[in-house]
Amino acid sequence: MQPNTDAESAEPTRSTDRTLSRRKLLGAAAAAGTAAVAGCTGSFVQIDRAETTVERQFESTEIDRLVVADASDDVSVEPADGAAVTVRAHKRAQGETSLSDLRLQTQTDSGALQIGTEKPDVFGIGGGSVDLEVHLPQSVSVDQVQTADGDVSARGTGGDAVLETGDGDIAVSDVEGDVSATTQDGSISVDGADGVVSVRSRDGDLSVRDPGSIEAVQTDDGDIVADVPAITDAATVRSSDGDVTARVSESLDATVEIATDDGNVTVADAFDGLTTTSEQRVETTLGDGTNELTIRTADGDVTVTGS
Repeated sequence: MQPNTDAESAEPTRSTDRTLSRRKLLGAAAAAGTAAVAGCTGSFVQIDRAETTVERQFESTEIDRLVVADASDDVSVEPADGAAVTVRAHKRAQGETSLSDLRLQTQTDSGALQIGTEKPDVFGIGGGSVDLEVHLPQSVSVDQVQTADGDVSARGTGGDAVLETGDGDIAVSDVEGDVSATTQDGSISVDGADGVVSVRSRDGDLSVRDPGSIEAVQTDDGDIVADVPAITDAATVRSSDGDVTARVSESLDATVEIATDDGNVTVADAFDGLTTTSEQRVETTLGDGTNELTIRTADGDVTVTGS
């Protein structure tokens, strides 16, 4: 199916465009700080601002999964109240950028609802954003959510989800399925996922609570708090610069390495057979030691408790 954009005639089940407000902000005292002083003469630059919301609905009988690719700003995915899939694009434009420059693109292909947004590169006064809000019935799973510059959130969804942002936070709660979450600059929190969880950030704190199992929890710069109820094969909880706190199930079947290059290691008495190779490195074997778990930081303290 050909893609449906804001400027095309092809329509989903329902599409509405609701203009919320349009206003001109004058003066350096504007609350949003959008008026700029021009020189020292006391004159001001006038900046137009506009907002609107575009809504589209799709019958879930034709859709079984969601793919958000090439989004530009924030994306949130939540359960729907009814049987239809609802997509809302909240557009905000200012200066030389108009609302028509900000586009929502949707198409269905082999059961996948594919969503993307577009906005122009602006040189000078202007700019805009297109935040996405998607509501899914239980029959539609989350396959991928990817945005270039914005936060990503998923709550109460199903499916093995791949969540990615170039610059922003990721928040996941009460989901069914595996979760793979990656951000280049931001924090990640997972609070309830019944599948395998893997989260990575280059610069941000990580929190993983109540996962089904852990594959990787890694950040280059930030603190980590993670539950480790189960693992498969080799799992890693690692920070290059930050404290690591892990709550590890005593029923794991794994060899466990706990270490820091610069800091203190604290391990609860619940673990038997601890081998201390140095003040900064501890090893233990849980069960038969079939799998491997590494809990480490290069610069910070490591605290491990049982669960």
